[in-house]
Amino acid sequence: MNTDQLLDEILGHLRQVKDSKPDLERILQFMRENTKIEEKEDITGNIPESYKQLIPRIAEDIDCGLIAFINRDNIEYETIPTDAYEEDFAGCREFWLDQIEKVDCWQNRIEIRPLYSSQSFRMMESFIESLTNYPHEQEHLIHILNNKKPFAHFKHYIHASPLREDWFSFKHAYIEKEVAILLDNELNVYECHDDSDDNE
Repeated sequence: MNTDQLLDEILGHLRQVKDSKPDLERILQFMRENTKIEEKEDITGNIPESYKQLIPRIAEDIDCGLIAFINRDNIEYETIPTDAYEEDFAGCREFWLDQIEKVDCWQNRIEIRPLYSSQSFRMMESFIESLTNYPHEQEHLIHILNNKKPFAHFKHYIHASPLREDWFSFKHAYIEKEVAILLDNELNVYECHDDSDDNE
């Protein structure tokens, strides 16, 4: 039974007792004692609203292997495949030449690249650490990470497991947080440079 089916069954039970205050109170007490609800962390800090709105889009784009570029002067946004920007993979650079020339002309730009392998590996480790309610799956995934071809075997296992949707949600939130941290750092550095220029 996957998570959607479990949720449907839970909601079905709740609908059956929705008019019974004692039953609802018992259910609520059980949930408070046996589940842990974490407050969603504010990952955007002091990032301006115009940049905050880009975070989900950037996270999705870099997860697809694209490099994201933001023009600081007007918040214009462009993406270019890593293979096209860094090397002429299968002759695809010519197709993206207009975008490449455009972003290369942006003097004040932020460049956000897909996660490095080491970052992706840490993301998988963090997901596994969160699986305290799934000890069997957790143990199996730890075994996968400690053996050959961890990325391929992790992907294969997750896509055929009941954890598939949990993984996608976790991954997107994780990448959004990484993007927010990078944006916050880049914007702070940019502001410091502006202050230095003003003092000269």
